[in-house]
Amino acid sequence: MALFYAPQGMYQIMAKINGQRTKEALAHLNAVWNKFDSKHPFKYFFLEQSFLKNYQKDQNRANLFIAFSLLTILIACLGLFGLVSFTILKRAKEISIRKVLGASVNSIMILLSGGFLKLIGMAAIVALPFAYWAMKMILENYAYRIELNWVLFFMPIILVLAVALLTIGFQTFKASQRNPVDNLKYE
Repeated sequence: MALFYAPQGMYQIMAKINGQRTKEALAHLNAVWNKFDSKHPFKYFFLEQSFLKNYQKDQNRANLFIAFSLLTILIACLGLFGLVSFTILKRAKEISIRKVLGASVNSIMILLSGGFLKLIGMAAIVALPFAYWAMKMILENYAYRIELNWVLFFMPIILVLAVALLTIGFQTFKASQRNPVDNLKYE
């Protein structure tokens, strides 16, 4: 099967050939091409390679996006770690007094984690509409695309909460295990 397409003097023929006999098919196409048009050289490319070349840019962009996303997550975790450390340092006496008065490790961890988790929840609420809009705009560029599903948006939020809980939980657990006498002996 052959299709002829010639916009503004460009001469191209699209031919479907048997993949088992590529060399023979190319030799035959070259002979037929030279028979009808000897002025222009016979050049060929495979459509599959052309598609791969077109999507290679998208693949490179995706790899770059993943690398920068991981770097961003690392920097955000370090910032969260620093913020939690600073907060625990500022509230060390409060934690010690609560512990002396009988607060459990879980209640101290919930007290210290609650504010951060509320901020993460508010950030997720703000980010969801923007993420939906951005994904919709990106997917409009593709002929074949996936349907946007709520799982695509809530799984990253759950992942962010898990990473934040690990980051916050480590510091708050350490703070709730300290001896309260160490923080209160100068008072």
